[in-house]
Amino acid sequence: MNTDNTLDHRIAIVHEWLVSYAGSERCVESFTNIWKDAEVYALVDFLNKEHREIILKGKKANTTFIQQLPFARKRHRYYLPLFPSAIERLNLSDYKVIISSNHAVSKGVRTKKNQLHISYCHSPMRYAWDQAEHYLTGIKGFFSKAFMNYLRNWDLKSAENVNYFGQESKGMSQIRGNGSLILTDSELYFEMWAPKRILRISRKNILRVENPPPKWHLKKTKGYPLLKVHFLNEEGQEDSAAWIVPNLEQWIQLVAGL
Repeated sequence: MNTDNTLDHRIAIVHEWLVSYAGSERCVESFTNIWKDAEVYALVDFLNKEHREIILKGKKANTTFIQQLPFARKRHRYYLPLFPSAIERLNLSDYKVIISSNHAVSKGVRTKKNQLHISYCHSPMRYAWDQAEHYLTGIKGFFSKAFMNYLRNWDLKSAENVNYFGQESKGMSQIRGNGSLILTDSELYFEMWAPKRILRISRKNILRVENPPPKWHLKKTKGYPLLKVHFLNEEGQEDSAAWIVPNLEQWIQLVAGL
């Protein structure tokens, strides 16, 4: 990892809310230990002097309009329906690298193609998913539930995802859709969200990546170049799968370099 501090002015660190010194704030503390001059952004910043010194090295975060709303110091979570809009209004266009510390909305900051966005995800947005009933109670819950579908759709769209074009050996009848594509040291792992489908390609079974990338797979196209990977399937036969991915050139280089 390059920790050259001469690049710190090109790095932005984004967190949801800075009000205490808890688990996710300790991650932000680690980030500011590494990139000492990086700019920090958050929905709100109400840290006390002691915690501000530890987490932000005495500095204040750049905040959103929620900072100025009534009772935001103690009741900032009541403004949950406004979080997506607030985080998207942050102007990070001057930064080369953006690091988001995410358990709600910070991954939804707007970025450009020439910016690298690394999201350290502590957990999903539980307000909108598996623990909605636990988090959304009372008045806060009444108003927030009215935006539940909106929040869920926004959460999915803000997570950089891929579009799956199918596995060649399974033919034209298979369901295609969006999901998450993850490259590890041992495999290429894809999980489609709905309906749930999982494809695991062992590193040792990857044969090649088509380059230049094709725009067709299984007689289907959306007019975009595809990440198309050829591999040996469970039957030991050559197979292929394809996805529309962000940062296609980087994906080709990474997968081809396994």
